[in-house]
Amino acid sequence: MRQDIARISAIMFGAARVLNLLTTGQAHPEAPFGVVIPGRKGEDDKVFTLRTLPTDLVHAATSPREFIAGRVNPLTVRPAIEFLTSRDTQGRKVTGFQEARDFASSFVPIPTKAISGRYTGDVSNPELVSKVLGASVYTYRSSAEKLAQELASDRMPSGPVTDEQLAKHQRNIRLEDSLRNGNITAGQLRQQLGRAEAQSVIDGATLTPLQARFKRLPLADALEVWDMALPREKEELIKEMRAKRSSYVKSHHAPERVDDPNWHKLQAIFGS
Repeated sequence: MRQDIARISAIMFGAARVLNLLTTGQAHPEAPFGVVIPGRKGEDDKVFTLRTLPTDLVHAATSPREFIAGRVNPLTVRPAIEFLTSRDTQGRKVTGFQEARDFASSFVPIPTKAISGRYTGDVSNPELVSKVLGASVYTYRSSAEKLAQELASDRMPSGPVTDEQLAKHQRNIRLEDSLRNGNITAGQLRQQLGRAEAQSVIDGATLTPLQARFKRLPLADALEVWDMALPREKEELIKEMRAKRSSYVKSHHAPERVDDPNWHKLQAIFGS
């Protein structure tokens, strides 16, 4: 059995590297058994992969919450976990209405979800066909991106949002992503929101998804994401981190910084 698993892993890994080189010109080792399809401008890359034991093991290691949620009883265990933690399978904060909606969606067959777009959002034709045939399609995100998404779902730089503010906060994140992806225009956005709120969303859409979510985080959470970020991601985030450092210095006098671990981490990043 071990030899069979090793053989399957080697074949899938090699085939994925060849296909990635043919389609994108890059090997994409970050998706060991998947083929990466670059997203359109402003959209995330998608990874297509077959359901096998090796891919399941990688999924369990890299996204344990999603892996477990996909394999427990969707009518009892998953809703109970979501109710107790107030977070969905991707770690995002949810309201009571969202919990009820997720529970209701458990009764819908996966192919039907794919056809309706409910399963993955706006699904493309390749995603639709792949899901109906039983393959896995997921958005590629690094560990830093996953953490930033989870933390930003219910936090602003001032700290966690209240339950009353949560729906509006997450709506603005969705609108920001839609504007970045070209699904809505700035004019349509201004018709939906007040002037200041609309401009805030428009400004956020000029950033990458990682930058926009990082910007929303309080300093302590942002430092957690920074610690997990890849070198290329740190280059992407350095401007926002400088802004957070400047804000921190303005709001904390020198004596307050002495024993603050966040200040020590900032000094380690910037060298002063």
